[in-house]
Amino acid sequence: MMFKTYEAGNFEEALKMVKKEMGPEAIIVSSRTKKTNIFKGSFSSKVEIVAAYDDGIYPSINNSKEPAKCYSDRITADEEANNSGEGIYSELNDRSRKNIQDKLYKDFTETLFDPGQKSLSRINDYKMRFMEIGINKRVIESFINEKDVANTVYSNISGKSYSKLLRERMNNVVKIAPLIGLEQKEKKIIALVGPTGVGKTTTAAKIAARMFLLKQKTVGLISADFYRVGATKQLQIYADIMDIPMITAVNRNELINAITYFNSKDIILIDTAGQSQKNTSRMKDIKEIFSGLNNVEIWLLISANIKTEDSIEVFNEFSNLGINGLIYTKLDESSYYENLFNLSGISNLPVVYYTTGQEVPQDIEEASSSIIVDSVLSKYSNKLLNVKNLEI
Repeated sequence: MMFKTYEAGNFEEALKMVKKEMGPEAIIVSSRTKKTNIFKGSFSSKVEIVAAYDDGIYPSINNSKEPAKCYSDRITADEEANNSGEGIYSELNDRSRKNIQDKLYKDFTETLFDPGQKSLSRINDYKMRFMEIGINKRVIESFINEKDVANTVYSNISGKSYSKLLRERMNNVVKIAPLIGLEQKEKKIIALVGPTGVGKTTTAAKIAARMFLLKQKTVGLISADFYRVGATKQLQIYADIMDIPMITAVNRNELINAITYFNSKDIILIDTAGQSQKNTSRMKDIKEIFSGLNNVEIWLLISANIKTEDSIEVFNEFSNLGINGLIYTKLDESSYYENLFNLSGISNLPVVYYTTGQEVPQDIEEASSSIIVDSVLSKYSNKLLNVKNLEI
């Protein structure tokens, strides 16, 4: 499987370029709009499409402009042409998934199951490749290790079967919170916490809209951002548009009173102030505010565009609040999600939602392990391609 990037003035032109060179069966890996700074204060927009093709089917195409950024939306060029444009996180095409997975694991499984069982001495090479793309060593051990490989080989399990097992294990690293209770009958009180700028206020509005407009839930909004007046005003605007009641709480007592006031609501959403994990005083304040409120679930928001070590630092500091779930934000601002994969493996907490932009209410979706795992495997696949090119 090889990758190539196409740029054009609009999506239709870029798609025509893909179909002309690769044919209708080309796999659309990702698409995005890029802004180019022409001169100070002036920008031009271009559409970038990353497409994949089987080099056995398209042997005349042998130069990849750059590796794929992410392939969370792998569909063919013909399917993309008929797509209604729901974004880069739509359902995967089964045939496309199979094509990429087969290529992705080919190198891995052929070496892993060679007749001489050299694989057992080379497994560390593969672990190292995962580490080189940014996967935490402890997390790697949770889905691939010497004992697991040995048992698989001695049981005469095929490489293809092990490929499926490997992916299943990686999917298990990213635990997903079931939304059945949240979106059906179970009453919830949810507080959104996280660092400054992670998108708590817009995420609160997106969840409120999802519950109220799509799930026909009764919703109450509470702004508990004690430090930033603008955040309260922003949430109030969203509340007014959706005709959802909102209360501002400026201290713990007012927060408790607001929760009591909304007791009849199906969902109560609490937007909190952004906290720097390094500000011990502010972290102490928020811990005291929610201390003893055992009926409140704490969901921590983590941005996709920060480093693994930073996300772990954020989690460690906020974990004192008793985190119940994670929301990964700004997936549209990052190409790969190895940091989110690492955090899922280290925290062992379920992910509830992903957010993919600023638009309310549409840029939010239920979490899926495949999006993050696909991203990691895409980066791993690119690493294999680079290694093979060096060997040649």
